[in-house]
Amino acid sequence: MKKNYQIVAKVFLIALVFAIPSVLFSQNANRAEGSDKLTYQWYVNGNLGITQAYGDIQEGSWHGAMLGSDSRTLSGGLRLGKHVSPVFGIYGSFLAGNLKGTSGEDNKDVFFETSLTEGILGATVSLSNLIGGYKPRLLNLYLTGGVGMINFSPKVFDKTTGDPYPAIDGKTDDYANTSEALIPVGGGIDIRLNDRWDVNLETTLRLVDGDKLDGWVGGENTDGFFYTSVGLGYSFGKGGGGKKVKIETEPDMLALYGDSIPVQIKGTIPEPFNKDAVVDFSPVLKYGDKTKQLETMYLQGEEVAAEYQKPGALVIPATGGTFTYKTYVKYEPGMDICDLTVEPLVSVKGKSPYSVGDRKIADGLIMTSKRLDNTEKVLLAQHGFVKNTTVSESGSIYYVVNKDNVSLNFKLNKDEKAKEGLTNLQSFVDQGWEVKSVSVNAWASPEGEESLNQGLSQRRSESAQKYFEKNYDGEVNFNLAANGEDWDGFMKAVKASDIEDKNIIANVINSQPDLAKREQEIRNMTVIYKEIEDEILPPLRRAIIKVTCVEPTLSDADIAQFATSSPDKLSVSELLYAGTLTTDANAQLSIYKTAIANHP
Repeated sequence: MKKNYQIVAKVFLIALVFAIPSVLFSQNANRAEGSDKLTYQWYVNGNLGITQAYGDIQEGSWHGAMLGSDSRTLSGGLRLGKHVSPVFGIYGSFLAGNLKGTSGEDNKDVFFETSLTEGILGATVSLSNLIGGYKPRLLNLYLTGGVGMINFSPKVFDKTTGDPYPAIDGKTDDYANTSEALIPVGGGIDIRLNDRWDVNLETTLRLVDGDKLDGWVGGENTDGFFYTSVGLGYSFGKGGGGKKVKIETEPDMLALYGDSIPVQIKGTIPEPFNKDAVVDFSPVLKYGDKTKQLETMYLQGEEVAAEYQKPGALVIPATGGTFTYKTYVKYEPGMDICDLTVEPLVSVKGKSPYSVGDRKIADGLIMTSKRLDNTEKVLLAQHGFVKNTTVSESGSIYYVVNKDNVSLNFKLNKDEKAKEGLTNLQSFVDQGWEVKSVSVNAWASPEGEESLNQGLSQRRSESAQKYFEKNYDGEVNFNLAANGEDWDGFMKAVKASDIEDKNIIANVINSQPDLAKREQEIRNMTVIYKEIEDEILPPLRRAIIKVTCVEPTLSDADIAQFATSSPDKLSVSELLYAGTLTTDANAQLSIYKTAIANHP
């Protein structure tokens, strides 16, 4: 029986030795798909479990058969280890406890007891990462093996009387404080609680290179014992494994030029880069409690299938490469204190994208151009006055899902902002200005079928036209537009929402070229994300009525007179225009001062 243990142990160790090169190769292969947050950390693990003898004196034929017996004892230990790749780890461990065994499988009618201490240098191989590729996962299956030393002091007793068993034919003797070599083989499952803490369940067969562990020398040349434990682990330190993608802005700090912030990001991707990977690179500018997502850039491997390729994507070879990202951001108040961050999303062979870590790439904004005081010359702004200009006002009508009739009692139409929009539209028309045109744009939300939504948006544009005609008696030219499904509105609403997985939702929709399947994806998401059904889709079911009128303007004579006598009756553009109606410099200065005072 014990020869079989030796064979199993030797085979396992040989397999482990040959697995190491492939594991280290897998480190590189998985690194391209892995998380930028992945650093090969140190960890410490405390474990507590049961030991059961497996040798000349044992109660059952295997570990599971003896779990309910009296032969189990309690032991505990500590382990210090390091993850050297996504698949391979090394550790040192210490175990202290007790061991006992009772005749049952054998016919010796004895039992033995011993204390034990052991030290092991071992290795772990993650089957989950080796087979499935690295990605953050809740459960991780692994194998373990190693070499070590054990110290024990067995005593054998008569099972019936409990008396010390006499030494007979050299079968038993005093083996106090005996040390022998040890080979542990086994496996376990690791359960990740968060980035630092995990719980693991592990069982191993410890094979001793000798026959004295149970105090009974005879038969084959190997004793052993099982150790099944539960452990709590804590990972610490940054580690040093794996090459990282280098990302930096040029210059190091963002700067304001005029009313825009130029953004230039340069990245270096180390070898290897996964040939089937597509990376969504979408920087985000954070300032105050606001965020602004910048344009998206796509990077993809050399062998990405056609259906997963992105328009305009930059192809990165397997040997790595560089990329440059450029865009402009219009300055807004509050951006003087800002952070530029990016959280790349990786999708391999069309699978669901996963984050590879959020990192800050720029901190703050240089505002020098805002603080320069240029007084060398006086510049006069364009007056901007246009005679007989056209002005427009808009109002929105919202519809119940799959309906085209106007219901002002619908909750979105009763919203204060919607009511105000229709009221302002009516007041705009009631001014009596010449109505030049009325345009009606109507949409449907994109979760329904395109064949139905196109007709639905047409009927909504017609019902909105009838609503306007009830409140306006004059003749007017209507321009109706049935826009069908509002995909742009849906994507903008998702990106502006507070949904935690909004980037993943957007990528799932963008990666699906088939319209029917995209519609189905949205229907599926409404089940998972109630915000889509309750907050994002309803406002897309709408018609917007835009009325364009010709605004009557004052004559040049009236403008020139009011500029000096009643300037509060003129707009800023009319006042600035009045300054061009005279060549008297003092009159011009007076008009411009009035414009500044009335319209600061």
